[in-house]
Amino acid sequence: VLTSLVVWMSDVTEVQGFLCPECMLSLGSSEELMVHFNSKHASETDQKKPVERPPVTELPEVTELIKDYDQLVLGCFTQNKQLDEEVKRTSAKVTLLESVLRSLLEDTISTTTVANLEEDLRSKVTDFLERRTCAQTAQEAAFDQAVSDKNQALERAHSLEGKLVRLYFH
Repeated sequence: VLTSLVVWMSDVTEVQGFLCPECMLSLGSSEELMVHFNSKHASETDQKKPVERPPVTELPEVTELIKDYDQLVLGCFTQNKQLDEEVKRTSAKVTLLESVLRSLLEDTISTTTVANLEEDLRSKVTDFLERRTCAQTAQEAAFDQAVSDKNQALERAHSLEGKLVRLYFH
């Protein structure tokens, strides 16, 4: 075996010109080498495919992140819808209050009606303020929770981004 290696090595050292990197054939010029390589070896090189990776959306971490994002969007949409409904209710009450105030300023309401309206209005304003305080507290808690959820989702996204970068580029 050693003798055949020495013979082969002596053949290699005697080769001159342009060597084909695939079959070590000695050719006289770069043009001959290109023609030889393209005709004999190019199709073999083309058939060697890189390792295929699954699409990013099929990774469980990405699927989970997409699910979390969808839930966050749905939660924000629901909260905005509730706020819009509260604004409509409040606007109707403000319109009624403005109407009563206008009637008072124009002096078109009787004193009995004013007394009844005053008591009714006081009760409604008190109820409204209590509901508003409760709603504001709930909104603040929901907002704080949404911010916390968003921050956690962002942290997970950054973590997954780092994993994806390491997975695909290392």
